[in-house]
Amino acid sequence: MIGLPLAQPRSLYHISPRNYRDNRGARATSKSTVLRERNAAFMSEIPSDRSYLSSHEWAMPTDDGLVVVGISEHAAQELGELVFIELPEKGDEVQYDSQFGEIESVKAVSELNSPVSGKVVEVNTALSDSQDAISDSPFVDGWMIKVAPADDSGLTKLLDASAYEAQLHGS
Repeated sequence: MIGLPLAQPRSLYHISPRNYRDNRGARATSKSTVLRERNAAFMSEIPSDRSYLSSHEWAMPTDDGLVVVGISEHAAQELGELVFIELPEKGDEVQYDSQFGEIESVKAVSELNSPVSGKVVEVNTALSDSQDAISDSPFVDGWMIKVAPADDSGLTKLLDASAYEAQLHGS
């Protein structure tokens, strides 16, 4: 065995330039096509029923005129294990693209920016005890606040799901 080169470890994302294959095993036209499809397979679907700030907060209008606010799955995954969250109180005013709270993980402390201007009418107080819902279900159980939007709420300035997804993939 002496004199034989050791095999180089390949990363999970290694794609041989001679053998581009898409998710179905068919020959793909380019390496970027393969990477885009593999990245999509690792990311879950981005809900199209809400809008997004470029800083990864989402806003979902409801039938009763309120706007539910939370962070995206991408943001939750990037933060990692969450240890603390600071949210506004019921009755507080929040401003579009301005800080309304903080979220702390074992990695970092991050600002939470409001995707909408208005008055906080409900706070997900369960998040004070455990932030697991943000990591496990950021688009359903991990919501943070509900806001009665102001006339100039900023909702029209947000990214739709496809624009947000393009931002995530650097397109």
